[in-house]
Amino acid sequence: MVKRLPFCTAKQYFSPMGRKIRRVFCTIVLSAFVLCAHALSADDLVQKAMENSTTIRTLNINRENTILNRQIADVDPTMSVTISSGNVTVQKEDVGKSIFMMSPYAMITLPEKNDSTLTFKLSNVTRFYQSGDSFLSFTPDVTYSKTIKLDSYIDTREDITKLSNQISQDISYQKSLIQFENSVLQSIASILQSEINIKSSRLSYERLVRDRETALASGDITPDSLKDLQSQMRLESSRVALETLEKKHADLLKSFKDNYGIDFERPDSVRDADLSIEALESGNSTVLVSDMSLQVAKQAVDVAAGTSTKLQLGANSNMTMTQTNGNDLNTTANGSVSGTISGSNYSIGAEAGADYKSEELFPYITIKGTWSNKKTTQTDALTLQSLQNKVILAQIDYDNALQNYKNEVASLKSDVNNHLSDLAQFEVSSNYDRLILERTQQMYDKGIVTMRDLEDAQLSVEKDEIQAMVYKINALILENRIAALQL
Repeated sequence: MVKRLPFCTAKQYFSPMGRKIRRVFCTIVLSAFVLCAHALSADDLVQKAMENSTTIRTLNINRENTILNRQIADVDPTMSVTISSGNVTVQKEDVGKSIFMMSPYAMITLPEKNDSTLTFKLSNVTRFYQSGDSFLSFTPDVTYSKTIKLDSYIDTREDITKLSNQISQDISYQKSLIQFENSVLQSIASILQSEINIKSSRLSYERLVRDRETALASGDITPDSLKDLQSQMRLESSRVALETLEKKHADLLKSFKDNYGIDFERPDSVRDADLSIEALESGNSTVLVSDMSLQVAKQAVDVAAGTSTKLQLGANSNMTMTQTNGNDLNTTANGSVSGTISGSNYSIGAEAGADYKSEELFPYITIKGTWSNKKTTQTDALTLQSLQNKVILAQIDYDNALQNYKNEVASLKSDVNNHLSDLAQFEVSSNYDRLILERTQQMYDKGIVTMRDLEDAQLSVEKDEIQAMVYKINALILENRIAALQL
């Protein structure tokens, strides 16, 4: 149901004055919409810089390649298929007699990550003689093997090192992004600070111009007199200082464009930063990587001091089927299982199987073993001592990494406190600057103070507005430093 306006309200709404009010209202709404559409926060400017920077593009491409290399390394072993024609031969035996021979084969291997492999192979031998005689032979073969480690120690050094490298790569990428973001924020702060300096310098120069013009007009100084020359010197010095600041400002804008691929736009707002920081009990990723290095060093000692034993299991089965000159197939078969236990200086193995020939089964058992004395006993002891020393060094590195992390947290806390203290003092002075401007404006309206007094008060407030934004940007830089330290 449409809600109708009261008659008196509707009359006012559609009156000429009402139409004017509507136009003004629509203009205000539209203007507000445009301002909102073009509102730019410091985070927006940083995001635009990241989207257009060649540095970030290069960083992301390298990151993608790193991830691709990981995925390549983690790809599961795939099935291997091999097909070969073997030797195909046409040969002349005697005068008017020839023979055709071929021996193709196919092999499929199914590897697994747990050190096991299954292989199936089918080979064929074929001969055809000109006389009509023939010889055909087919041999299917299946082999399975598996290795089981029975070591007295746990050796996960390869996995730990791999994980450590991944963590280091990931953290390096994240820190690079944070460093880039801070570089953009620092550039924004430098440009804003440059604006403050230019405002002050320009006002000083304009005042010197007005002072000289007033002095010349009132006759306080005469043209080219000593006082006038001194006035001109101060004016020229002020002009050069202003031009220098403007050139530096232009250089900052050009550098911003060159470094980040976008033109500088003064942000309309800067969000409040989260400056809370507490030391993590286990430290950050740097401490974690040091701990992983310590674990690798300890496991190296365990490997050197422990015993290495492997159990290798295998099974094989093959069957040969032959046919000569169209006769019935003649079949022979063999099947076996085997196991071998091997250590650093010994090996014991056994194999059991059977041959099937001429419809009879012929079982067999084979046992074999080797042993050799260890000739490197003294070398092993020295190596073990060296590895134990590396554990001590790795422990020292870990302790240092943890202590350095705690020191960096304490130092960053101090920086945060200094920032908050400076900010509190600034807010006190900026509040008074606003009060002074209000009072000065009132006094100027009454003719009590001069325009120069009003300009000074206005400039102080304008500088405070920019400086307040610089403080908030510096807080974002601190926030990023905290984030980088806690990675």
